[in-house]
Amino acid sequence: MSRGFRIKKTSKVNYTKGLIIGLATVITIVVGYNIYNRLPIVKVNKAIAAGNMYSEISDYEAAISS
Repeated sequence: MSRGFRIKKTSKVNYTKGLIIGLATVITIVVGYNIYNRLPIVKVNKAIAAGNMYSEISDYEAAISS
C-alpha cells in the first residue's frame, strides 16, 4: 500500500456556493458604485467638469447652471 493523496470523487456538481458568491459580488459592486456616485466630492467634480465642457463650447449660461 502506498501512502499518497486521495482524490475525492464527487458525482454531483454543486453550483449553489458559486452562485451565492457571484451574486454577492455583483451586489457589492452595484452598491459600491452607487455609494461612490453619491459622494459630495464626486458630485462637485462632475459639475465642475460639465461647467468646463460648456465653457469650452462657449455655452456660458449652461456652464453657470451646471
